[in-house]
Amino acid sequence: KANADIHSFAMDVDYFDYIKTWWRATRELGLNVRVVRSNDDLSAYAMVITPHQFTTAPAIVENFTNYVRNGGMLVGALRMGFFDVHGKPARLTLPGGMTELFGVEVEEYERVMEPNPNSIRFIDEIGASTPCRDWNYILNDLGARALGVFERDYYAGRTCISLNDFGQGKAVYVGTILEQSATQDL
Repeated sequence: KANADIHSFAMDVDYFDYIKTWWRATRELGLNVRVVRSNDDLSAYAMVITPHQFTTAPAIVENFTNYVRNGGMLVGALRMGFFDVHGKPARLTLPGGMTELFGVEVEEYERVMEPNPNSIRFIDEIGASTPCRDWNYILNDLGARALGVFERDYYAGRTCISLNDFGQGKAVYVGTILEQSATQDL
């Protein structure tokens, strides 16, 4: 609940609707979905999706890092690690404390209103070009490869969705809010 309250204040995006977009996308693919805490043992899961892991702590970063290092796939999105567990800005480059894990850093982000004038072009035939909503995160690649890039404006061609090989696993960072069909394609 605290995460949702912080999120609502800082994001102006309905936290639970966004979570449901990811849930529906995975269910449409026939995947089983379970809600777990960030500090739970994640080793039993092939993939962990953390849309808006808004708050974080060193123990959570370590848990995610170990999970991916040991072969898991972590999908993170938007403002990950923006606040510490006390609701104070973490003062870390986004994704907070996890730039090495995701192989990217957020250079800049902007809140965009509907209709968003930009869209994302997926790389490697993941899906068709798709609109992006609410937030655009421009990512600097620190070893990750682009899965999606912006199509317009001054950041055309810049990474918005990335994939990083880390240890035996993979970490995906999504720097926008996608429609459900595009979330499913990803």
